[in-house]
Amino acid sequence: MQVMLSRILCHFLTEYDMKKIFGIFITCLVLFSCSKDEDEVTSNPFDDPSLKPPVDTTIPPNLDSASFQFLYYHIFKATCSNSGCHDGNFQPDFRTIYSSYNTLVNHPVLLNDVQNSYTYRVEPNNSEKSLIYARLTINIPNTTGLMPAAVDADSDWNDYKDIYIELIKNWIDAGAPDTYGNLPGPVNLNPQVIGIMAFNSGSTTNPLPREGAGATPIMIPPGSPVDIWLALTDDQTNVNDFKLTNLKASYDLFDFTNAIEFKLNAGNSLSGMDFWGNTVSFTHKATISFPTDTTGTFIFLRTYLRDDIQNDTTEIPNNGTAAIMRANFSLKVDSL
Repeated sequence: MQVMLSRILCHFLTEYDMKKIFGIFITCLVLFSCSKDEDEVTSNPFDDPSLKPPVDTTIPPNLDSASFQFLYYHIFKATCSNSGCHDGNFQPDFRTIYSSYNTLVNHPVLLNDVQNSYTYRVEPNNSEKSLIYARLTINIPNTTGLMPAAVDADSDWNDYKDIYIELIKNWIDAGAPDTYGNLPGPVNLNPQVIGIMAFNSGSTTNPLPREGAGATPIMIPPGSPVDIWLALTDDQTNVNDFKLTNLKASYDLFDFTNAIEFKLNAGNSLSGMDFWGNTVSFTHKATISFPTDTTGTFIFLRTYLRDDIQNDTTEIPNNGTAAIMRANFSLKVDSL
């Protein structure tokens, strides 16, 4: 048919003026289009799943709006860590969730008002004395004005500003709990666990996989020992100088009364990804074994840490930790 149309069109080129040529050409196109299969006409090439934009997995689902994780992902990271601002150029440092917490809570201010009203960027239990809350609500002389100074086009800050500021205020007045729900000590933050990996015992390559993307259990083989590696951090103490570094394993998510205890030993560090996709050093290891456990058994882990300043032990995670964070510290026996 295409050959016939071409011959007809060539004939008309010698017999008619350009107006008629144009009209006949359009008619031919319509007739040719109508001859196509109906599926070809109605199908949308953009229905192909491979052409759809990737799903944004940078924000973990189901975050509690009262948690620091929510504040970090929806406010500090999304709005404040934009280029040239709090991306490491200026403190607070909002590049990571733990740098955000450590440069906010009980952190001395660098710029103050004339009356020196503020001691810390975040003073737990006192939003009115916390500089970050003031910077969001009032224009303090000798500063760069209300924060945020600039808002990216894709930020939802302007749509939810009042809600976000209220959430920050409520978090501060609730004591400024960290990512595990722990309240900070006076001018000393609790130690933090920022990453956990598992390997077949003796290996430091090919970490054992998690059951799915994000915060899901680590899959461990039945009957074989595994090495649990942890990445730790603290605001004032080198992680190798911690007074206490223990690990407990329990079959009950909330009851660690009869948990099995292991010593976390510092040794040669290795690099790996933390809970938020950053490359960090893993410095502490414990070898654990559950030789009689069968496929499908869940094992829950908690760490017990104490830096060289605090007297109390920090339990991570604990019964007050959000479920999404507790999932990072769970194991599932499975035939890999």
